[in-house]
Amino acid sequence: MTPSLFLGLLLSIPSLASLKALGTRPKVVPFRALFQLAIDDGHTIDRSSGKLYVRPDGSLCLAVEQPIHQRLVFGRQELDIYYPDDHVLMRGRPKKVGTLPPMIDALILGFLDPGSLVAPLSKVLDQKRDDATHTLTTRWSLEGPDGKSRGQLLAVEARDGVERLDLMTDDGRLMGRYDFGQRQPLGRAEVPTRIDVLHRRPGVHDRTDHWSLSGLAPEAQDEADGISCSQHPADTPVKDLPL
Repeated sequence: MTPSLFLGLLLSIPSLASLKALGTRPKVVPFRALFQLAIDDGHTIDRSSGKLYVRPDGSLCLAVEQPIHQRLVFGRQELDIYYPDDHVLMRGRPKKVGTLPPMIDALILGFLDPGSLVAPLSKVLDQKRDDATHTLTTRWSLEGPDGKSRGQLLAVEARDGVERLDLMTDDGRLMGRYDFGQRQPLGRAEVPTRIDVLHRRPGVHDRTDHWSLSGLAPEAQDEADGISCSQHPADTPVKDLPL
């Protein structure tokens, strides 16, 4: 996979987290893990792997080792993509502070209260509890500041966290789905180690992202590898990254 292709896949699909400008990154338990990511667009499957660092300061860094060497750093104000082999840094600023590109938001959404994703004017359409599966299913009507509907969000929650998030049209057609599974206890959180994301795009093949995390461990403020993941040489040329 070429750098431009990987970057295009990363930024091409609207993210569920962009439904609401969170303003600040949601608080999650800092951790590090090995990751594997497979992106299936219906024609080809692109795979990448490396290390993930969720830092105590709220930043997130992906140290991609395959198929190319790159480091993606997601801060509160900007996105950096550093290519160590080429000694090049690309930097961009998201249009909304606190939002994340599509593949990355899946890593954060598994920690959130689904109600925090919807705008204040959104309404609960229905809610039901299943005692057999110990889950709570809630469906919201998503409404913008102008009072107009923006579709629906359905969330399935279990005792250890969110199991599924569905983004739907007003008439109930599925547009996107996040599945979270195989949670591992880490500090005060239950981290999902399997995340499957469906992007449904009218007129083209569905796209699915499959995350797999392993080797989870707490990430300390002074962790050397996590710090170095976010750093680059001072003389690195910086190029503009349009977002």
